[in-house]
Amino acid sequence: MTDTADQLRRWRAQLQAAELCRAVAADDLDAVAAIYEREEQGGQLKDLVSALGSIAASFAHLVEASDNSITAAALWDGLILRALIGLEGTVEIDWIISNEGTEE
Repeated sequence: MTDTADQLRRWRAQLQAAELCRAVAADDLDAVAAIYEREEQGGQLKDLVSALGSIAASFAHLVEASDNSITAAALWDGLILRALIGLEGTVEIDWIISNEGTEE
């Protein structure tokens, strides 16, 4: 008999990851929090993160297949650049806020 426990765990994580992505896209913060809490309490955050990676990779390949002007690598580069710019901007804003009222 074949042990399907790992497959069941991975498919369940894929389902939760898809639900999480849908909640994020809908800006449903209550659903996002509930999914995260359920996965954390169940000790399944590692599986969720892995499944999110799988979904992201599938999405990148889908975009690449449907639009010849963009590659999966270019999509990742754009997403990484977006995150870096957001991080750097937030660091600067945080520095400005935390130094308000101080003299240089």
